[in-house]
Amino acid sequence: MEMLMAVMPKMDRHSQEEPDVSDGTNVQRMIEQAQNTTEQAKEPSVLDGIHGEMKTAETGPKVNDDLAEMVNGLVQKGLSEQKLQDKLNKYPSPENCEALSKVRVNQLIWDNLQPNTRSQDLRFQKVQMALIKGMAAIVRATDTALAHVTTLPAGKEIVESMTDAIALCAHANSELNICRKELIKPDIHKDYKHLCSASVPSSS
Repeated sequence: MEMLMAVMPKMDRHSQEEPDVSDGTNVQRMIEQAQNTTEQAKEPSVLDGIHGEMKTAETGPKVNDDLAEMVNGLVQKGLSEQKLQDKLNKYPSPENCEALSKVRVNQLIWDNLQPNTRSQDLRFQKVQMALIKGMAAIVRATDTALAHVTTLPAGKEIVESMTDAIALCAHANSELNICRKELIKPDIHKDYKHLCSASVPSSS
């Protein structure tokens, strides 16, 4: 008996609890546990997920490096007065795009505005003119792309991007018109304040 006990492996509590790998149920449970452990290890933190979503929403694929450098510089520094004027003169509005023109304030109303109001509106007009000329340039480029859309690589996508740009610029222009109306509204007679409503179309 003593000899038998000596050659038999000693069974302790831990060895008795080891799973029986021949049991299909235990094997499946181990696989599931391993998968859960792997998934937990790979799962990003909450902040990582939010950061990823924000980055995806804010940026798209990279563009040509030279183009990116030019865009960044223009956005940060703008144009000199001379270069601005040269580009404004370069892009007249198409003859059949009557809306692509500066919206002027009625002369009778303008004459009764406070000096500070006039000064601020002139600044708005300057910004608006650059925006309108930018739209005129995009419209010209879109018209050229449309004429060659069937032979131009990715022609449909290019035209779609350009028309999206026109739509966004047009919306910005509309918002500027509303801002200008809100600016001059306090200076005009109450009988004409309704003309400054956002629902009243702006005309050039």
